[in-house]
Amino acid sequence: MTLETSKTETAQFQHRYHQNVGRLDAQLNELDALIASVQAGLTPDDAATEPEQLRRTVLLAQVNLAYERGDQQAIEKLVSEYGQDPEAITDGDLAKQLLQELSERKIQLEIARQE
Repeated sequence: MTLETSKTETAQFQHRYHQNVGRLDAQLNELDALIASVQAGLTPDDAATEPEQLRRTVLLAQVNLAYERGDQQAIEKLVSEYGQDPEAITDGDLAKQLLQELSERKIQLEIARQE
């Protein structure tokens, strides 16, 4: 193998590597932003009642486990179910805001995946 061939192959490998790692990095950044948003929006200390505080604590534990698995769909499902629960105390439509942010993040993630 010539030096030029080796350089070309190395450059091609680096390009493919950065494309793939960059895409995965963007996905991880989106997941991190999503989890931060959910955690901030569902802080148990902000609950108006003790049952709601307990409910949020359990929900955040489930969200954190889904995050550890990298399961964005599970996080979205948990937040969606929280917002659809008639027992939810939403603190000024908190669930609606979280669902809207989830939708926006999902769109951004799809755009990042296509690039």
